[in-house]
Amino acid sequence: MKAAILTTLLLVTSVFSLHAQPVKRIYLANDDHTDYMWTGTEAQYDSAFVRMLDYYIHQIDSTKNNAPDFQSRWNCDGSYWLRTYQKFRTPAQFDRLMGYIRSGHISSPLNSLVSTYGGQPTEAVLRGMYYAGSLERQYNLRFPMAVCMENQTLPLGLSSLWAGSGASYSWRGVCACASRIQNRLSVRKHQLYRYMGFDKRSVLMKWYNRYPTSVDIGGYAEARTEKKVKNPLSDVISRVSVLEAMCDTLSPNSAYPYNVAGAFGYGWDDLETYNSPVFTTAAQQTTTPFRKVRVSNEVDFFQDIERTYKNIPAQSVSFGNEWDLYPASMNETTAQVRRSTEKLRTAEALATLVSLKDSTFATDLTATRKLAWDAYGLYWEHDWTADGPVSRKERADWQTKLQRQITGYVDTLYSRSIRSLGRHLSAASLPRFYVFNALSWVRSDVADFPFAGTTPVTVVDLSTNKEVASQVIRQGGVQYVRIWAENIPSVGYTVFEIRPGKPTPKPRAAQVTDGDVPAGQTDRSLFRINITGFGSINQALSVIWWTCGRPIEN
Repeated sequence: MKAAILTTLLLVTSVFSLHAQPVKRIYLANDDHTDYMWTGTEAQYDSAFVRMLDYYIHQIDSTKNNAPDFQSRWNCDGSYWLRTYQKFRTPAQFDRLMGYIRSGHISSPLNSLVSTYGGQPTEAVLRGMYYAGSLERQYNLRFPMAVCMENQTLPLGLSSLWAGSGASYSWRGVCACASRIQNRLSVRKHQLYRYMGFDKRSVLMKWYNRYPTSVDIGGYAEARTEKKVKNPLSDVISRVSVLEAMCDTLSPNSAYPYNVAGAFGYGWDDLETYNSPVFTTAAQQTTTPFRKVRVSNEVDFFQDIERTYKNIPAQSVSFGNEWDLYPASMNETTAQVRRSTEKLRTAEALATLVSLKDSTFATDLTATRKLAWDAYGLYWEHDWTADGPVSRKERADWQTKLQRQITGYVDTLYSRSIRSLGRHLSAASLPRFYVFNALSWVRSDVADFPFAGTTPVTVVDLSTNKEVASQVIRQGGVQYVRIWAENIPSVGYTVFEIRPGKPTPKPRAAQVTDGDVPAGQTDRSLFRINITGFGSINQALSVIWWTCGRPIEN
């Protein structure tokens, strides 16, 4: 009788222990890390993207009757995968792919490819996500992920740009290579946190402390342990026990106090990855009553975290710039892209105003514009070291091609828009010009208009019919009328008219007289300035900087 009671108590205790022990949830995400124009050329990657997506679509179809956790899923690391598939497959095939994006069997981030972000202009980061945004609008869905991968550093403000563009989640795995800070990444305060900008916008970030190699937890192939894998299934299965041990909700100083963990990434630097059955089999074989293992689209991991843990720590720090500086190795090419990015803001604002009057304006530039958007997403691709299978010359030529795609579109749109808006001004017998403000606040500044007519002239603001301050100057052998353009409206313009006659005298801000120096030149103890006959400063011949109590000529 006592033995029977004892056996019953042991069974009851075991049942209670079974229910008391929390089930750990492990997510395994399959992908192929893209090293565009490093592992392979454009043509090689175009073929690889299409072949891999075809393969995984077939695998998804083949496992659709499996339990949801054991269905095949695939993760692209850039929307350029989708762009390429759209280019080389039929509209029906592309619609099918987007159907699997919608169902969660295939995921893609907002970013075009894996990029270095620290050296990018803010607008270039946003424009690099334009293609994904266009798909969101066309297919009425969202891409909730954005990633910055392999590069060990991470700029602070990127989270605000991602969150403002609609991203909610990100994961990072970094390389055990080519870095002065990699040793510091093995122990960080938070491995799961809200990556938050100073504007309080954030994305939920998974960035595990890095193990000694790139093909391990914290690297960019977390579901893999060897660069040359001998047994893919045992390799993926081994990650499950590592993640399970990492989940520690009992220790007061736990490095990872969560019961949800994920190993993301498998393809590493391989050009192509075909291993779907490995992930579905690994999930099936390692799922137990105490452990749930799922083939992941990465988004499901974050959604689980958000449902389960309401108080994720936030962190607003920069991890610096390192690989981000490599674009300066082609300094003038990169500078041209940056200048064009600033110029594009004005070109688009002008084009918008013209389009309000002419709905067909610049429609012939649609293909050129799409190439420019592609180039913005590709130009800062992270493999600037150019020390892989693709030669440095091929990489440099590719960068130059992207720069020309951007500058060619910008210059064309800019010049067309300026002329077209001018043609919409009211015709007049006297010369007229407009001053345009592309920014979102009212501005006042000088503006120069090339003018080959006779002088003297006055300039009138036609919106007020009042004369504005003006003078005639000459620069580079060209005569200009310079005006003080005041209160130009935001994203708008003011029209001015040039009329014959002397401008109304203005109070002198300063007067320089020298009796002992040549005409048009003024000397002082610390400087000499040449002044043209038109009143503009031609040259500062000598400037004296004071340091340590004595003058140093520069």
